[in-house]
Amino acid sequence: MAEGVVIIGHDGRVIECNQAAQTILERRADEIVGRRGSVISRKAIKEAGTRFPVPECPVVLAMRGTPCTGCIMGIESKHGRRWISINTRPIFDDSGNTVDAVVASFNDITERKATEEALKRSQERLYFLATHDVLTSLPNRSLLEARVDHAIALA
Repeated sequence: MAEGVVIIGHDGRVIECNQAAQTILERRADEIVGRRGSVISRKAIKEAGTRFPVPECPVVLAMRGTPCTGCIMGIESKHGRRWISINTRPIFDDSGNTVDAVVASFNDITERKATEEALKRSQERLYFLATHDVLTSLPNRSLLEARVDHAIALA
């Protein structure tokens, strides 16, 4: 999928968006252009599952002059949660002191996040199977030895 690009004016409203942004955000251009820049990060969450405080939002940071690179955020869409990796850059006016616009580019990484979660679950399951009896789910000798070694090292 192509990279979504949104340009946000100094008033915080979206000036322009490309087709990829419409696809990723699951919105038509008329639902994005003219709206506040928060159309990208509405109900955004961090990877840990907590809400993104407004002052930490990449678009808000860029409006204040601070660029962001590779910020991961979960956004709500019509088909559930999607994960994006977003980069924002402030565009300063001729004086170089005032942010005139912000360019936000983002990629849909939902599939990558799902693959990472599946890998994590598989690793946890494999560890459990290696350290527990298959029939009883009780800790096996391998885990007992590891715990004894750890206790001795702490003593």
